[in-house]
Amino acid sequence: TGRPSMTALESLILAYLNAEGYIYDGQTSVASIFILDLQTGEEINIQGDVAYTAASTIKIGIMLDIFREIDREINRDEAFLMANSMLCSNNSSSNTLMEIYLGEGVIFSGLASVTNNFQYIGAENTYLTAPLVDGSANQQFGSIAAPETNPNPNFDTDSDPFNQTTAEDMGSTLSLIYDCAEYGSGLMAIYPNGEYTQNECRQMIELMSANDLERLLQAGLPSDARIAHKNGWLPADLTQGITGAMTGDAGIVYSPNGNDYIISIYLWEAGDTTGFNRWELVEEISRATWNYFNPETP
Repeated sequence: TGRPSMTALESLILAYLNAEGYIYDGQTSVASIFILDLQTGEEINIQGDVAYTAASTIKIGIMLDIFREIDREINRDEAFLMANSMLCSNNSSSNTLMEIYLGEGVIFSGLASVTNNFQYIGAENTYLTAPLVDGSANQQFGSIAAPETNPNPNFDTDSDPFNQTTAEDMGSTLSLIYDCAEYGSGLMAIYPNGEYTQNECRQMIELMSANDLERLLQAGLPSDARIAHKNGWLPADLTQGITGAMTGDAGIVYSPNGNDYIISIYLWEAGDTTGFNRWELVEEISRATWNYFNPETP
């Protein structure tokens, strides 16, 4: 292919963060970057095992579990709720999916289902143990026990104790959906009894491809490039004890030349900040990665 090795891309990313004055392995700022070459299996894993608040990226797991649980065509009501959850990032729709379709009327059963599925497919540092805050006056709170996890102990991003993931977990999860959609492996190999079909995995990718934020990972790609992704962010809120800002985006990128790849980036920075000032870091890392996999159409 004439491409340099993935090590060259990794060095470029670290040099870029350094040039921007962003300390990726600091006490008050942390970056995690997981990139997987879907053709060769080669990966870049920069602190991919650090725990972050998952924010709305956890909704990938809700979608995943709905397709596992419902063994027929998704109906219009379910499709509407899933589009609301994944594309509008509506927390109330996400909670309804867990309560009605996964929990048979009990949201805590739905939360356990989503979490157990993440754990079962190997996303061992990922869980959702409390309902997402939907802003309604009468929302029921409470939580289930979190599973045993083993994230990198050297970094503390003040992650949400009820909603956590890592860059590597989200990237690996997307690779399982991709392998299922493209080759009938991935999720279909982990669940061999028809819980997932190739068509269902393609539907999940179609849904995530409609996420058209035009920022974060997407901003680093040509405007006509296809990316199936879910983003999430959480500004600092010192009144709520949220001491820093988290920005996350994880996606499958389809290259015109067939060099498809996964890219998953999570950033955290302490201080009373929105984190929006750091979106450009995600965008430029995304651009560098696209150019690495698509040297003929940079």
